[in-house]
Amino acid sequence: MAQHPSGSTTRLGEMDRERAPVCARGDRTSRISRAGFLRQIGLGGAGTGRRRLLTVVLVSGGLVMAAMAQGCELVSNAVAPNSATAGTLRAWGFNNSGQLGTGTTEGSTSPVEISTLGGAQAVAAGYGHTLAVKADGTVWAWGANASGQLGTGTTADSLVPVAVSDLGGVRAVAAGELHSLALKQDGTVWAWGGNSDSQLGDGTTSDHGTPVAVSGLSGVQSIAAGGRHSLALKQDGTIWAWGSNHQGQLGDGTMTDRPTPVQVQGLSAVAAVAAGDLHSLALKTDGSVWAWGVNEAAQLGNDTVMGQSGVPVQPAGMAAVRAIGAGASHSVAVKSDGTVWAWGADLSGKRRNVPVVVNGLDGIQAVAAGGFTSLALKSDGTVWAWGENGYGQLGNGTTTDSEVPVQVSGLTGVQAVATGGNHSLALGQKP
Repeated sequence: MAQHPSGSTTRLGEMDRERAPVCARGDRTSRISRAGFLRQIGLGGAGTGRRRLLTVVLVSGGLVMAAMAQGCELVSNAVAPNSATAGTLRAWGFNNSGQLGTGTTEGSTSPVEISTLGGAQAVAAGYGHTLAVKADGTVWAWGANASGQLGTGTTADSLVPVAVSDLGGVRAVAAGELHSLALKQDGTVWAWGGNSDSQLGDGTTSDHGTPVAVSGLSGVQSIAAGGRHSLALKQDGTIWAWGSNHQGQLGDGTMTDRPTPVQVQGLSAVAAVAAGDLHSLALKTDGSVWAWGVNEAAQLGNDTVMGQSGVPVQPAGMAAVRAIGAGASHSVAVKSDGTVWAWGADLSGKRRNVPVVVNGLDGIQAVAAGGFTSLALKSDGTVWAWGENGYGQLGNGTTTDSEVPVQVSGLTGVQAVATGGNHSLALGQKP
């Protein structure tokens, strides 16, 4: 069912060698290397590892995932487990703030078990912190905490999982750059951490070290956290958004930040959402994909050269899609035939404005898009990764970059994946 989108099948390897994708954040821009961009969308061959610091933000709680590059926060939505057998959580990659949850700050190039946390049912990875929901509905957090994103009432980092204060009955979590979200069983959304752009949705710009209710939201079925904006998908199929909006990432037709949720224009019958640094994606029940926000690197995929769109537009040729992911300068989707598609490019005029297939992958059921690293979860429970690997975030026991998918070492029976700044996670059965 993965017919090629209208447009060329030419590989993104033809991009101009002198130009690179740009992620903008206010008056700040960050240029991504051409090679790094090609690796992040999974087109090419193996390369030499480079220790480039990537700051990626992730979020979980939907069917999709995304991430971020230095100066370009991205988010990834961790896929929720699909079986009660989930519970063992493994992590690998960078660990400067304890985001692997192993009790040390030593990184790992292959998956290691977070032995102090059992019974996890959902997971999310942020800029430098990680979240998990346990079977009893409590939320646990570890890693960086300068803005209170661990929800413990302090700003002290934690090298091991600690309980988020006064929060229970949770079924999903999402992690942004410096903020965290939780979706309760009753359909309400709670938020904590950094709030400089109103990303907590409580009507203020004050940080909160413990959870506060997002104003006016009920009947929510999934959530996503972007760089500094947040999304909620209601049971009626509408999307609500709040926080930073200077690139139109809230989808309300304006560029005005919103301290409380506003409805994304023109969308109904939505099944899943994803939030990147400065753009957002929606997957409808009919299998179509919609995108809004920044488009300087063609991350909207609609074959245009506009800087942004404040309302949803359709990426070209994206039909029969079952999962989506939003990265810094790219977006990804899984079609119903199990193939993965990606779009985005630089500003040279040779960028890929429409989706192209990622080589060497089939039987995929979920994806996670990081800054320069992406993950794919196959239906057989194995995990595949490609992109930058300077901190071992591909999980194959090396620090060598790879432009094509490689298998993450020692993982079977996996049911959910997430990728953060430079760390990755897998949730499932013991191997």
